[in-house]
Amino acid sequence: MAQASGSGPAELQLNLRLPIDELHKSTVRGGVALSNSDVRMTPDTPALTRARGVVQFSDSGFSLKDVHAQALGGAVQLEGGLQVLPANAASSASALQMRGQGSASAEGLRQAPELGFLAQLAEHASGTAPYTLALTMRRGVPEIAGTTNLQGLAVNLPAPLGKAADSALPMRYTTTLTPESLAPDAPLHEDITLDAGALGSVRYVRDISSSSSAKVLRGAIAVGLGQGEEAPLPEHGVAANLNAAHINVDAWEAVLLPADKKSSAAPVATAPSPASADYLPTTLALRTGALTVQGRTLHDVVAGGARDGAVWRVNLDARQLNGYLEYHPAGAPRAPNGRLFARLSRLEVPPSSADTDTDTDTAAAVEALLNEQPGSLPALDIAVSDFHLRGRALGRLEVIATNHGSEGAQRAWHLQTFNLTTPEAALSANGSWALLNPIASTPGAQRRTELSFHLDINDSGALLQRFGMAGVIRRGKGQMRGQVRWRGAPLSPDYASMNGQINLNFESGQFLKAEPGLAKLLSVLSLQSLPRRLTLDFRDVFSQGFAFDFVRGDVTLAEGIASTNNLQMKGVNAAVLMEGSANIAKETQNLHVVVVPEINAMTASLVATAINPVVGLGSFLAQMFLRGPLMQAATQEFHIDGTWADPRVERVQRGSKDAAVPTPAATPPSTEGATE
Repeated sequence: MAQASGSGPAELQLNLRLPIDELHKSTVRGGVALSNSDVRMTPDTPALTRARGVVQFSDSGFSLKDVHAQALGGAVQLEGGLQVLPANAASSASALQMRGQGSASAEGLRQAPELGFLAQLAEHASGTAPYTLALTMRRGVPEIAGTTNLQGLAVNLPAPLGKAADSALPMRYTTTLTPESLAPDAPLHEDITLDAGALGSVRYVRDISSSSSAKVLRGAIAVGLGQGEEAPLPEHGVAANLNAAHINVDAWEAVLLPADKKSSAAPVATAPSPASADYLPTTLALRTGALTVQGRTLHDVVAGGARDGAVWRVNLDARQLNGYLEYHPAGAPRAPNGRLFARLSRLEVPPSSADTDTDTDTAAAVEALLNEQPGSLPALDIAVSDFHLRGRALGRLEVIATNHGSEGAQRAWHLQTFNLTTPEAALSANGSWALLNPIASTPGAQRRTELSFHLDINDSGALLQRFGMAGVIRRGKGQMRGQVRWRGAPLSPDYASMNGQINLNFESGQFLKAEPGLAKLLSVLSLQSLPRRLTLDFRDVFSQGFAFDFVRGDVTLAEGIASTNNLQMKGVNAAVLMEGSANIAKETQNLHVVVVPEINAMTASLVATAINPVVGLGSFLAQMFLRGPLMQAATQEFHIDGTWADPRVERVQRGSKDAAVPTPAATPPSTEGATE
């Protein structure tokens, strides 16, 4: 009897692919006594260390007697052996019959790289669990049947696979040749199944004829279908049927992504490798109460989709959206940085009060995502028929945006199209979002948003009402156009850093008597504060709201200060000319206001002349008084400063406004019963 022993542990290789007829011809007899030896059954199986026991050989095979060893961080006991099959044995018979039972630790699983994906999952486990194992072999291919209840092993994985150490989760893992593979010359097809009972199951049929790699022929993934329910195997591809209370794609991505991609602050979803893509679903049926993707959660989700290569096409219905989505990951054809194409009938980005199931404000999450490096997001081609933002119905939305630049280079968003259409108005814009300093590409570096926009308004009052500012303006139509830029993300305008130019041109409306809290700057422009502080001269004009034939002018923005020198408002009984500035962030103003009352044909034609912003209000007034000297006596000038909520009005003496000394405006003797 031979014995494996010595100063160090011996290693015994049992090549289980040894042809049975060769073993029979060798007529080997005797045995090997294992004493603290290392044994590896096949190159793809974990080593058995500190093995003790006897391997007995005969001319018909070998058998194990009282073999104990260490494997996967725990003890294991083995029995069984290999016997030469008779010539008339059934094709389903196995010459090898080995059985084992033992325990495996999370640490031991992590130190067995030959287990592949299982070793990766063990990074998120702790403790020890028992198992049983059966090993057979047909046509030279090992077949495994292993069972465990995982009791004693804590699993820190996302739902539904997470569990405490003291809870049980029965699982069975099997690999067998398919029945059609048992014929001597048939291709070798292997059936792999992981069954977790009511939790779900995973099953793949693979072609293992090639010694270099296995190819998935078809598969089925079932989660949450109930005890005994499993997704049927499709004719080809991999079908997934998922039903769960919560599916967190971000959490699973953190588990499954390689370590080098986990270290990235903003990983870009890339097309899977061809080998791993074989195991991913090609068709998907999904039902879940909550689906978390890219930091945002959708509720009451029902989806059906299909994958073509790396591209997913999905029909999706959820509480927040409904429609069709198409996702091209980074690296996919024609999408080097990824691309999201969506045609939605409805999309809601709710405030935190609507997100009753999470603590995250969805709108704030979108803004936080936009503050990341632009390369972390795919190109966007989105159209939404009914778009809601923070409880406001904003009509139809169209967005086309791409990000440019590669890893290590300057990246920037380019917004080719941003259209928002409601019954009251239509906004069209384009622009960019990039680093302020291309060299400062470190995380946290400041970025700047630049937008060119054109807003066509059919009904100003109805539009403001849509945004929660009812009763500020009645009717009014016209245009706003301009260019603005600020530090920060597109959805978070930073007024203190805002710069740009805006042109206003509105007609046929009326400023209503609104509380300053609703639209503070508009309440200043309406001049409704004048009647409270002046004589009764202008009460009929401004008290109940200034009705205008037009409002027009140019506004320049510089670090959050809005300035104008040519703002004009013309009504039936008066015209208002205005120059000065307003601090948008601090909500204060410093304005010079000229009121020209009693409009007649001559004064109307003069006031109707647009003020050239190069000339400014001063030169325009001089020319106007020269052509209509009677207007000068009736015209009054005022200085308005203070806050938007509580403006301060002072009458300015006639003459150059720069040389004029403001005097407090007269106040009526009594305002009791008067309309303010």
